[in-house]
Amino acid sequence: SPRRSNWTAPALPGTKFLFPQTTTMEPQKQRYAGKFKLESHDATFEDVLKVQGESWVLIKAIRHVPKTKSLTVEQNLVKDDVVAAGLIHLQADHPIVPTENARQHALEKGLPSSLNGRKCVSASWWEDGCLVLFNHEAKTGMDMYIRHALSEDGATLTCTLKVEKGGKTASTVDTWRRV
Repeated sequence: SPRRSNWTAPALPGTKFLFPQTTTMEPQKQRYAGKFKLESHDATFEDVLKVQGESWVLIKAIRHVPKTKSLTVEQNLVKDDVVAAGLIHLQADHPIVPTENARQHALEKGLPSSLNGRKCVSASWWEDGCLVLFNHEAKTGMDMYIRHALSEDGATLTCTLKVEKGGKTASTVDTWRRV
């Protein structure tokens, strides 16, 4: 039977198809492994950084620098490494937790990690053929969900980033090309 999820779709035009309400299959996990180069941010990218509490200078600088993303998928762990021209280096190990009540499992079984120097707990799960990475920063109460959808040919990775913090929510969509 299909499993329900706690993921709610961001209100972004043209992205509704990425977020079906149930999941009935497991993806081919190794397809997600590899290195990707950022092709584009959508118009709401800066809104996400504002909700995260980033400085105005960083927000303006980070939009235009080259970024790479490396994903390593192991049996029970996903390693995510994003580098933005030396300004930001986000590296986290995300243990794979069950999709059912995923956020709660993540808070209970997630691994300590760091988002640009800020301590958080990280976890991941498979949902609707997509990889979801989750980070929770206890100090600020921020939750970050990054939903990775891989094209059929494996060349394009679409990442929908949703940040919730202090009653504010922002979402953005990034498109990455495999290198």
